[in-house]
Amino acid sequence: MQQCPIYSAQIGNGVARSQKFTTLKTKTGKARMSLIKFFAVSFKNTRETAQAINGWKLQRAVKFLENVQEHKEAVPMRRYAGGTGRASQGKQFGVSRARWPVKSAEFLLGLLKNAEANADTKGLDTGNLIVKHIQVNQAPKQRRRTYRAHGRINPYMSNPCHIELILTEGEEVVQKSSAVEGPRRPVTTESVQTLPGDVGVSPPSTSSIVSDLGPLLTSGPPKENPDLTKAKQDIKKSGSEIHWALGQGYELGGLLKQGVGPLDRLENGIPKWGAWGIPIKFTSDSSTFVNTVPNFWLRIRCKGLLTLSLCIPANILPKEVQTNKEGLRVTWAHDGHVSDYAWDWLLKHRFKASPAVSKQENLDPLKYWDSSIGREAPSVSYEEIMAGDKGVGRWTNKIRQFGFCYVDGCPVTPEATKELLERIAFIRVTHYGGFYDFTADLTMKDTAYTNLALPAHTDTTYFTDPAGLQMFHLLSHTDGDGGESLLVDGFKAAKILLRENPSAYEILSRTPVAWHASGNEGITITPAKKMPVFNFQDLKEGQIPRLLQIRWNNHDRGVVALREDCGMGAEKWYKAAAHWNKILNRKEMQYWAQMKPGSPLILDNWRVLHGRSAFTGKRRVCGGYVNHDDYVSRWRNTNFTREEVLSQIL
Repeated sequence: MQQCPIYSAQIGNGVARSQKFTTLKTKTGKARMSLIKFFAVSFKNTRETAQAINGWKLQRAVKFLENVQEHKEAVPMRRYAGGTGRASQGKQFGVSRARWPVKSAEFLLGLLKNAEANADTKGLDTGNLIVKHIQVNQAPKQRRRTYRAHGRINPYMSNPCHIELILTEGEEVVQKSSAVEGPRRPVTTESVQTLPGDVGVSPPSTSSIVSDLGPLLTSGPPKENPDLTKAKQDIKKSGSEIHWALGQGYELGGLLKQGVGPLDRLENGIPKWGAWGIPIKFTSDSSTFVNTVPNFWLRIRCKGLLTLSLCIPANILPKEVQTNKEGLRVTWAHDGHVSDYAWDWLLKHRFKASPAVSKQENLDPLKYWDSSIGREAPSVSYEEIMAGDKGVGRWTNKIRQFGFCYVDGCPVTPEATKELLERIAFIRVTHYGGFYDFTADLTMKDTAYTNLALPAHTDTTYFTDPAGLQMFHLLSHTDGDGGESLLVDGFKAAKILLRENPSAYEILSRTPVAWHASGNEGITITPAKKMPVFNFQDLKEGQIPRLLQIRWNNHDRGVVALREDCGMGAEKWYKAAAHWNKILNRKEMQYWAQMKPGSPLILDNWRVLHGRSAFTGKRRVCGGYVNHDDYVSRWRNTNFTREEVLSQIL
């Protein structure tokens, strides 16, 4: 067993307080929230919202809260329903009274995201987390009363609350042995339907007719589909998975009906298409909802379209909409063009509140490390890389996972090193030139051209687009010693900062800093705009997004202005930076190694911070930069098929 932190939050009157204590963590895992937001939220609304997601899978709970904020799903009001109006969105919970408490949803969403990050740091499977327990208790009133004339006193106006949240990993499903399994009842669509909030484990894919979030198009009352009947028979023989589109309430080749106006969108509960678009029904483990896909969007996404999208009428209408085994077929009225959309493509591009995690990220998750990485540092042989793209794929995949990699057996020449680096992409040209080959002679006024010790930093923070990869190859070191190389996993250090000091993490994520390169005469480089230390893929309020890039170099940093910047003062920034720098300098975080001729080192400059110790004598080092986009493109195309790569961007 190990101990993990637990936090409780008291919210109200615009203020949040936290109290930290510890508890034992078993193998099943408990992850608690650690992000404190500043919201004055209603106890009653928060209690009802929390009870709505209790027992749900984390991913479904997050999606539900996002939908509440956008009024796409409503919170059922069961205990505190007084004065609440009726809403049709409450039907999925079996109630008629429901509302959309945006503030409560926003706070709980931030709480879930922070608990998810906490679970990730504890090594839990975030894709299998369940809201095991969530409890909202009323807290003491915090706002004082207002004493008015004639002996009148205003009531307490705030309703703060305490919230406790526990996430656990779902139990592993063990399939029943076929040796003792009795006759299996034929699987139907009714047998796999789940109730709202159900967190039960779904049946195995080999016997599932309805998969998670499987969309269906309806053109009439559900009818028995002969293809489905045949598929049921085939599944007993082959065990193959049935296509999710079969038998889902429509006949293959059936026509969808057209509505004549905004009030004519339904017939016997069946959606119709019209000027508003084409309705597609999606089902999940807890709800069923209809997405109306705009006609114009479908038309411009037609792969057979050869004309510019600007030439398409904005009010374009279908002439005919029908379904078939492969997908949706639309015949357009203005030119008679026929467009086909595969079911899998429609499923992938359905409207959703937040983007799904890409398949590539799931296949190659980041591997965080510390000083112990020295016992088995990632490396690839020079011959394997030069032999073909398979070796390049293995090389770039190690860089992607660990943020750095050695190359063993490289010829000790600048020419061989340059050829090696160009196996990934072309070498980026900067104000230092392209491929560099230098000694500590101060040819450029930069600390890299000295023999001084360099703390952990990233290069080219002053570019709008910092260099992605950087290679070092020690060609020689004579008449001296020292110069050990330092590497720090910046992403792991950031996770530690988030756990130890969430407010410092937020400050370094939001406060813009002036980075510059102005040490050489005639050269003054700054980014197109000031950039914070931590940069993310998608920074959204109340969530903890995926860290994308770190900019950190004290030698290239300007002064943080005294004015309030994004609500963060300069004093707060320097305190946050001091905590961050303290983590970087912890002994257990630093991997030190002496570079050797014949073993070039390449690192991800957006993730791994590097430095060196002071040295004596004469060192000759060569290397170069590669753009981050070019490196990621090379990694994708040497580790995935062309179809897999294109499916992520088209």
